[in-house]
Amino acid sequence: MLDKIFETMRLLFLSVKDKLDSRYGCFEIFGLDFLLTENLDPKFMDITSCPSFSTEMVDAKPVVRTLLRDVVVMAQDLHEKNREKARESRMDQVLGCGQLNYKILHREPGDKDVEQQ
Repeated sequence: MLDKIFETMRLLFLSVKDKLDSRYGCFEIFGLDFLLTENLDPKFMDITSCPSFSTEMVDAKPVVRTLLRDVVVMAQDLHEKNREKARESRMDQVLGCGQLNYKILHREPGDKDVEQQ
């Protein structure tokens, strides 16, 4: 099920990557909604470029806090002097931390491989 969700997300972003504005030092967080059928087959519903980070639901607090912290730390690491080394190090930490399951869905040519979960 998760593999199908990841593949759908990868294909969605690949199909519009030339239309996305990519400026060094900037990032966006997208929210993707999927519906699960009775057979746990994921169906893509919609995507938003401004997902809610509301923590009104008790279960959402640790997820939202971890996501936002990790995004800020990764953005900071990318701007350090030794940018590539910091990026690889942080990606290894984030991908292996077990707090949230991050997965690299697409790499541009020339990006150095980082072991994926």
